[in-house]
Amino acid sequence: MLSVIKKFVENSLSKPNLVLAGILLVLPFALLFIFGLFLGLPINFGGLFFQLIREAALFIIAAGLLYLLIYYLKGNDVKGKFTGILTALSIRYAFNIALLLVSIIIIFAVVPEFFTAIREIDPYSLSNEEAVNELGLKIEQITVQNEGALAIGFGLILLFVLAFIAMNLYLVYSIIKHSSKENPSRALFVFIMFFVMQLLLLAFF
Repeated sequence: MLSVIKKFVENSLSKPNLVLAGILLVLPFALLFIFGLFLGLPINFGGLFFQLIREAALFIIAAGLLYLLIYYLKGNDVKGKFTGILTALSIRYAFNIALLLVSIIIIFAVVPEFFTAIREIDPYSLSNEEAVNELGLKIEQITVQNEGALAIGFGLILLFVLAFIAMNLYLVYSIIKHSSKENPSRALFVFIMFFVMQLLLLAFF
């Protein structure tokens, strides 16, 4: 998997593809939409569209921050690589899709009643609060009846989340490494600063 990420970064920096980046950005939202239809849940198109616009803005800002930090390392040599960095970062959304699908499969495999409980809720005849309370009661009953299976399921999901985090770290490392050949200490500074700035961005955006 790491070799795939490395190759994707190399190709993205040499041949940026904004169409691919846009498709990868939209796919997780499309998947959530399809999953909501499958479960018979009401779709909040306005909310979904707002989240898509917010994510697109965060994505572009994150790429801009990484570009500026790499510019700190390489100066003018990094000019013209913004679209390449944007394309390279877009593989994060492929990770998101994989994590979402794996989580759904694991939950369905260990506790199929969870999705049944969601589908049994009629959100059109209940207020949002009532629907949430009813769903909460059903999930509590399922949890009591399937404690062992849920523990295994969430343990597996946690492992995939950790792998997802590790792949994100390696992705940013690869982008910095292939965009700059400067000394490791300065590259490490850029690596740390990028994630600190991203956390601040998520906290206030």
